[in-house]
Amino acid sequence: MTSQQINNNGYQRGHLVASYDRVYSRAANEQTFYMSNISPQIGKFNTGIWNDLEYKINENGSGWGVQRKLCRYPLCG
Repeated sequence: MTSQQINNNGYQRGHLVASYDRVYSRAANEQTFYMSNISPQIGKFNTGIWNDLEYKINENGSGWGVQRKLCRYPLCG
């Protein structure tokens, strides 16, 4: 599925690993935009509840002294 197909159907490119979690190098950050790191998500879900969840995980995790590069994303199949 291409980015255009995703966007034309009301979906957005949801990142499995967020771009802001890979800022320690330019190469690592650019890899977050590969299609293999993208999961089509309904636009309102991606910018709504999913975004809120990522924010809360990020805020809570930072208080534990946990390094941001640790995996915090569950993958369900």
